[in-house]
Amino acid sequence: MINDVIEGVTFGTKVNWIRFSELMIGAAILILLIVWFTRSELRIPIQYARRAQLTGKDSYLPLKIIVPGVIPIIFASTIMTIPQTILMFFNAGQNSSWYRVVQTFFTLSTTSGVIIYGLMIIFFEYLYSIVQIEPDKFADNLEKQEAYIPNVYPGDPTKEFIQNMLNYLSLPGSLFLMWVSIIPLLVANSVSSSLQIGLSGSSILIITGVLIEIGRQIKGLKLKRKYGTFLSTDFSLDD
Repeated sequence: MINDVIEGVTFGTKVNWIRFSELMIGAAILILLIVWFTRSELRIPIQYARRAQLTGKDSYLPLKIIVPGVIPIIFASTIMTIPQTILMFFNAGQNSSWYRVVQTFFTLSTTSGVIIYGLMIIFFEYLYSIVQIEPDKFADNLEKQEAYIPNVYPGDPTKEFIQNMLNYLSLPGSLFLMWVSIIPLLVANSVSSSLQIGLSGSSILIITGVLIEIGRQIKGLKLKRKYGTFLSTDFSLDD
């Protein structure tokens, strides 16, 4: 990726280090924003009818700002790729109107194609948020556990509340996913078309998400070691 970036900002035999520095600073800011959005969550308090001690700050439903993660970007990019793959079998019809329309609107190298790509990301963000959480099942599970959301009645009111919260979070989540996907494309189109793969928002999201998950696993293992020391045979109570 770094080599592609250097080649993209090389004019003749000289490297435009100012442009290169701008790209690196922009990538660093982008990664920081992705980390912040990935780790941010809305905590909805949950109360249990028979376990009052579990209520409060320690009992909550965490809803991520980006509920489906990178899935909307993957779906949108796949749909954008399918027409281009089909066009490969119709090279003889390059002069036809339908060929030019598909070539214009289903490619990430044109403004219209980038706009359609962003709109599809927003659509799949709303769609997959509902599919992943499933407010109906969540409301039923709360009712079976004799749990409820404060100031919200069980059953259909809980379902509507969760649905409204998902819609509330999908707006900033979808706008961020669209932004993090389109900005690298616009930068790549303005610098060099070879940068589109290396600077794609989906690749940065996946890499960042994996690193964050590794950090969580390490933190969990460290916490587990502390519990192991507490419950080990070397532990004894003083008289």
